[in-house]
Amino acid sequence: MTTRIRSTCAAACALATVLALAAGTVFPGTAFAAVSAVYTAATNPTYENPVTGAIEDSAGGSNVALAESMVTSIVYENALIERDVDGTMYASLRFKLADQISSIGLEASADGSTYEAVEAVQMQTGTDGVTSTATADYRFAIPSETSTIRCSMDVIPMGRAVVYFISFGALQEGALDDTFLQTVTPGEGTEDAAPVAASSAGNASGGEGSTDEGPGPNADGLASASPNAGVQEFDEEGREVTGDKQAEGSLDGGSVAMIAAIAAGVAVIAGAVVYATYVRPKRARQASAAAAAAAAASTPAGSGAKKAFGADMASAAKKAPASGEVSAASKALDGDGGASRA
Repeated sequence: MTTRIRSTCAAACALATVLALAAGTVFPGTAFAAVSAVYTAATNPTYENPVTGAIEDSAGGSNVALAESMVTSIVYENALIERDVDGTMYASLRFKLADQISSIGLEASADGSTYEAVEAVQMQTGTDGVTSTATADYRFAIPSETSTIRCSMDVIPMGRAVVYFISFGALQEGALDDTFLQTVTPGEGTEDAAPVAASSAGNASGGEGSTDEGPGPNADGLASASPNAGVQEFDEEGREVTGDKQAEGSLDGGSVAMIAAIAAGVAVIAGAVVYATYVRPKRARQASAAAAAAAAASTPAGSGAKKAFGADMASAAKKAPASGEVSAASKALDGDGGASRA
């Protein structure tokens, strides 16, 4: 029984391995978690936490108006929001007056109450076209497009660190100006249903990737785009049917052949499991029973009685007196008889 259990377990493990490999071969696209996308969002820098209302800067609320003016002059008006094929969201921020600040530290929060430090990568430096001040761009991961950013930086003229917050406005599809370096290519990856970005009521979805419509996130750059550009359509089973996606989603001849080969392999393994665990043991039991029946049938019918009779005779012979003893007894009996007759 133990051997049968081990054989069954081994066969089941082999079957599971084959199925896992087959799934990875036939459906490699499931490794993607999202369709990559690029958006532009307005930045909302505030001296106080926009969620809790708390002021975390060391100056407190002594001069909030001046502090709000300072953080607004440092943070660029737009941010680049990117979604990679693995679903990770990234934000790119531009800081003006870059030659007047240092030691920039960024933390991200999904709810505005608990913040975690993020690793920011400086993407580029330059000069602001309006203020002619030095700029520096930083890219970092965020929990979502609605995240709140806690920013800490040393302001050199003030001689101390300043703490403030940045949140993002509604997303507009595409990089609406050439401010930031774009890392993600839109439209890569696959998923059953791509999330729809939250956009303002007066703006339609724009074109794909970067555009040269001019600076500033406004609706003018989207006016010439098709009203259905960027819209994805799905059937009742969740398959994308936008444009050529329907043809891409169908299985080609090679995929069908692969599925058929895998099905045949699974059937062979299942048959081997059934034979090893049920058919072969049953046949062995039947063969053993047939051999026992044949051995019983080959024994002569009277041999048992003859053997028993022979055993009884041998026992009687052992109990019988020896021939000398019989003669002596006979003579004694004869003597007794003669005496009687006399």
